[in-house]
Amino acid sequence: MQSKEDFFNSFSYEKEIERAKWFKDDLDKGGWEEIHRSPGNVYWVKIFPDEVVPVKVLFNFEIAMPAKMFPEMLHPRNMDQRNQWDRTFLDHELLKTYPDDKGFITFMRTPTSWPLSDRTFVLFIAPSKEIDWFGQQAFLLVEKDAWHQSKPDGADGHVKATNGGNFFVVIPDETDPNAERCRVFGLTNNNFNGWVPKQYFSWIVTSKIPPAFDVFTKTLVEGYTKYFKKN
Repeated sequence: MQSKEDFFNSFSYEKEIERAKWFKDDLDKGGWEEIHRSPGNVYWVKIFPDEVVPVKVLFNFEIAMPAKMFPEMLHPRNMDQRNQWDRTFLDHELLKTYPDDKGFITFMRTPTSWPLSDRTFVLFIAPSKEIDWFGQQAFLLVEKDAWHQSKPDGADGHVKATNGGNFFVVIPDETDPNAERCRVFGLTNNNFNGWVPKQYFSWIVTSKIPPAFDVFTKTLVEGYTKYFKKN
């Protein structure tokens, strides 16, 4: 019998690739609202009322590092370094490693300002995978909502958020895959749970996600330069 923690048994790269491409196609068709733009970064939002996590935020950002380093920096084996450079998501812990490189269960906390309190996440992280992204080689990273017996909901004094299945598609520079620049197309969709009035939830998400990710991309480059870049 599958245990409650055997998340990899229901995980499919094929379905995740199909899902990521569906979101890219849907964005290209229109109907997404641009909510933020800063140098190299743009964010869009769309509401899917029938989804468990209805507020979806897509983003494109540019990163000054080789594409292959993005999944390396977010790999659970590098959490010690991540806890040093990441100021957007904190207290990273590796809770479980599945055998045969089938994935990981991790924990993190995200600090949030009023009217929310800090939220925590327990995530299943699949190993990154090289994929064909509309004719170009790319790397896919996927996060899924998970559970672990060491982190029962609310035991740490924080509300546990629900992850709706986030992804990053990391696209190398077309002229030089090893260049210190790449593009990232991704989706973030989380229910922050707790007592949040529904009429304000979309506003809370769209107002907090872009500045948080702008800080994340900035510190990502700082962490790459300090801990991973070979001089």
